[in-house]
Amino acid sequence: MGALRAAGQPLQRVGRPILIVALGFTLLAVVNQELFLPRAAHLVTRDHGQAGVRLLGASQAPLVSDSLGRSWYAQSFDADQGVLEGVYVWERETETAPGARVRAESARWRDGGWDLTGGVIETRGRDRTTEAATPQPNTITRLETALAPPALRMRQFAGNAQALSVAQLTEMIRTLDRVGGDPVRAAAERDRLERYRFGRFAILVCNLLGLVIAMPFFLTRLPQNMALQSLRCAPVAVLALMGGIIGANAAIPGVPAAVGVFFPVVILLAIAIPLVTSVRT
Repeated sequence: MGALRAAGQPLQRVGRPILIVALGFTLLAVVNQELFLPRAAHLVTRDHGQAGVRLLGASQAPLVSDSLGRSWYAQSFDADQGVLEGVYVWERETETAPGARVRAESARWRDGGWDLTGGVIETRGRDRTTEAATPQPNTITRLETALAPPALRMRQFAGNAQALSVAQLTEMIRTLDRVGGDPVRAAAERDRLERYRFGRFAILVCNLLGLVIAMPFFLTRLPQNMALQSLRCAPVAVLALMGGIIGANAAIPGVPAAVGVFFPVVILLAIAIPLVTSVRT
């Protein structure tokens, strides 16, 4: 510091290489998030018995609804082959038409629908005198729906959305719009995916701003006890980092997710600017 002061150089010049290195690591984090981590995102859900296995494999498909209000369930969904086993589909019941259930041994996706193997549809007619429901099974070979394998994969691995790339998240949002279903749940899921898509960039910027906020504690003209300065800086830096992470993942009522995730960036920027300009050089 003394040499810089003697040469008439500003103390901010000391922090320049630190910021350049931090920016380089931030760019590496972006590359890792967008290129490498998404390739292993689906492996996060594996148990200990699947260690070392690279394929998705077959697992139980969750109960989901399509745009026609039908509920779909499968005992097994092979995400690699796009095949359902032990399929059950429940039609929505209306005032004029009773609900029906479709069951099939397996189903394979083809051209906008599922080809069923061993498909049976059970319609329930009502006896006018006893009001008893009597199942009437009929064969069925195909079901048209927008619930394609990518939509099922989206529902199955929605818990790993934070590990997906921006392109994958965008495709999940488009699939969610095509599939439809309950509008309230669809809107909540879309908001969550939007926060993941834009929030990662807000967190990276908050990390850089947290570093900028911490630097003035160490850029001093007079000799200081650096251990004491570190103790003073620690709570400020932790609050800046945690505030950025929490703020980027918290939903703000009435504010679009693409805008709300950047609120911490604005707040930290308002703190960083006066701290950096207040450094006495």
